[in-house]
Amino acid sequence: MVKEHYIKRIFAEVAPVYDRFNLLASWGNVWLWQRRFVRLCRIQPGMRVLDVCCGTGKVSALLAHRAGADGCVIGLDFSDDMLRRAAVARGLSYTRGDALHLPFQDASFHLVTSSFALRNLSCLYSFMEQAHRVLVPGGRLCVMDMYLPAVAWVRTVYTLYLRHALPLIGRIINPRASCQPYRYLAASITGFADPERVSTVMASSGFVHVRMHRLSVFGVYMHEGIKAERIS
Repeated sequence: MVKEHYIKRIFAEVAPVYDRFNLLASWGNVWLWQRRFVRLCRIQPGMRVLDVCCGTGKVSALLAHRAGADGCVIGLDFSDDMLRRAAVARGLSYTRGDALHLPFQDASFHLVTSSFALRNLSCLYSFMEQAHRVLVPGGRLCVMDMYLPAVAWVRTVYTLYLRHALPLIGRIINPRASCQPYRYLAASITGFADPERVSTVMASSGFVHVRMHRLSVFGVYMHEGIKAERIS
């Protein structure tokens, strides 16, 4: 619970400038990554979708657009500060909740998503177990996050950028705020697992046909897995 309380304080502080910070820190690429991620989720009209750790709901709104008038998208986050700034879209609603204890019945959704949140969770396996539980048989989990690049020199340059530029960007857009939240965001990437490890955890939590897609040379990957159909 110590990590959860710390993360909640971090996101309460960055919430007012979170979207602007992401846009500047990614050189505008975050919009491209989000849209490509949603396309790769292959949403069909009428789907029930759960977007976990939805933040300000930018991805949730894109999901709702694709799910259409007959679909239903629920964005879940534990931060009231983020949810107060959440995007609005038809067929989209929000709820406060814990990613490790999803407040939904078994087999409630066709698709569970999460973007740029895995590295903030205290137990990746518990989240994926919960996602598996709330999915219908044949439903899919699609997650996206950032890792250090595999190429050595790119990794070195990117690490320097994260450690020194991110706190500076944070201070520029929010001069009265502490640098600590932005130092945490940088450290959450440099200290995160490699993408192969995340795919392994996904497979070990019950998902089949686990696949990984690289969305950017800067270490952005998407992982997807399917909840196996029931065997009659």
